[in-house]
Amino acid sequence: TTDYLGNSISSEVRVGGTYNSTYYEPTDDFKGDVARICLYVYVRYGGSLSKCNSITNVFQSVDVLLEWCALDPVDTWEMGRNDVVEGIQGNRNVFIDYPELAWQLFGRSTPDNLVTPTGSGYTGDGTGSGSGSSTPSTPSTPSTPARKTLTELNTGDEVLIAAPAYNKLLSMVKVATHYNKGVDYTPSDFSSVTNDEIFVVTKNSDGSYSFTSKSGKVLAMAGDYASLNDTGANSKWSLTLKSGTTDVFYVQNTVRGNYLEWFSSKDNWSTYTSNSDDQFEISFYSANEEEVTPDTPANPNPDDSGSGSGSGSTTPSTPSTTARKALIELNTGDEVLIAAPAYGKLLSMVKIAEHYNKGVDYTPTDFSGVTDDEIFVVTKNSDGSYSFTSKSGKVLAMAGDYASLNDTGANSKWSLTLKSGTTDVFYVQNTVRGNYLEWFSSKDNWSTYTSNSDDQFEISFYSANEEETTPDTPANPNPDNGGTTTPPTDDNGGTTTPPADDNGTTTPPADDNTDTPSDDNTDKGDDSTSDTTDPDEEGELNFFERLIKAIREFFEKLFGGLFGSSEDEKTEE
Repeated sequence: TTDYLGNSISSEVRVGGTYNSTYYEPTDDFKGDVARICLYVYVRYGGSLSKCNSITNVFQSVDVLLEWCALDPVDTWEMGRNDVVEGIQGNRNVFIDYPELAWQLFGRSTPDNLVTPTGSGYTGDGTGSGSGSSTPSTPSTPSTPARKTLTELNTGDEVLIAAPAYNKLLSMVKVATHYNKGVDYTPSDFSSVTNDEIFVVTKNSDGSYSFTSKSGKVLAMAGDYASLNDTGANSKWSLTLKSGTTDVFYVQNTVRGNYLEWFSSKDNWSTYTSNSDDQFEISFYSANEEEVTPDTPANPNPDDSGSGSGSGSTTPSTPSTTARKALIELNTGDEVLIAAPAYGKLLSMVKIAEHYNKGVDYTPTDFSGVTDDEIFVVTKNSDGSYSFTSKSGKVLAMAGDYASLNDTGANSKWSLTLKSGTTDVFYVQNTVRGNYLEWFSSKDNWSTYTSNSDDQFEISFYSANEEETTPDTPANPNPDNGGTTTPPTDDNGGTTTPPADDNGTTTPPADDNTDTPSDDNTDKGDDSTSDTTDPDEEGELNFFERLIKAIREFFEKLFGGLFGSSEDEKTEE
């Protein structure tokens, strides 16, 4: 074993470095941390503690200390520790925020290539030097078509997140346990891109943005530390256009306040509390399109004049009467329409009667009424559940109580269970609340209920973009687990069916579609005897059952519960 000066020593090797009876030497990746800690102690206590009066009481020489500072520059972990310490004791180690002060303290010249958190050297008069950057890496991979540099982002866009000054793409693959890998690129070469580098955009109703990789990982931060976290709660980011540009942004976490950065000296992606140099300059490339140069640069916040807020557009997407593809599986980034096929109704995020969701009429060949409030971008989560965000920026969710849908609720994950005997009809269940999505036909709105007893709960997904195609072989709707998800079974091992009443007729449970005490949307009221009959069966019995159901719904609307008093129903707690 050799020491820092190359001399052979007899010592024990530990994770943190080497030591013997006379000195300790940390490993190279911690030398700077140790040096800056000692500098803090030297400045803070040098006048009161004799052992701190001279740096050579601790270090072999000032030269060694400065060499360690340069060898191991400040990294994101060290900055995060400084933040935590400040939160506990109220002060910071200035040599972490401004490592160049170490050279100035001893009257030395700051190295020209010193990498600092601020990017510009501190001189004490508010000025500085240095760019905080190093020579960008140049990949040598084969050329592929150039991507479009985006000047605005919208829900459903598939993008690559880049540090253009360093030719690095953000990946959700981890390096050094906590930090995110960078993938080399050039504007004409994205051949190394995988689903871990492609992000699906959600523009939220508050004007912020969320990003989910096509591998199902969310770009987020935990409650502390500067590293990125794909399970963190803080997943919203604001975009601020860099002055004088049309496609370079500063990307800031809306809760933590940290800025996304390519930390060049550590060769990883992380965040920091300020955006002082080109490591924080972010561009977005389209993951799908070739380079297009617009005649006029677009406003990065088209909903307003650049403030970063907006309520989401309800302007119809390009109307189309072309048949949509009925999907048999969903993947992150898919743009879909959510339908109740038995009733010809699409789910909309537009509210009616204050609490409930509007239904939009459609036929398999006519989707001309579709707007951004009916188009949902899919996120397939790592736990196998799904999340849906409309292109108008509203999340399909439920609050902690009530049966209505809530576009700001915390419960935004849904499971899909394939209806037995079908390839493209699902039951859609909230993973936390347990309620099933339904078209509540007698009330003419979308809501949820605690069971899935009839065809009002049968959901299909149509592609918002593609024409109808018939696959040669039905795909597995749950490819991740290798099998088809089946509906719940009863105690006898059969498919769960609605309970029978005293006369032996199957009837649905009373709906608890209650949102406020004054809401009259509490009575299911529709007779579901037809649900025991094959919906494809043509015959006299099927005709009369549907006729009776229509008559009952008509009288219910007139007399508010004549057939099925709400007093006999359960109200959701």
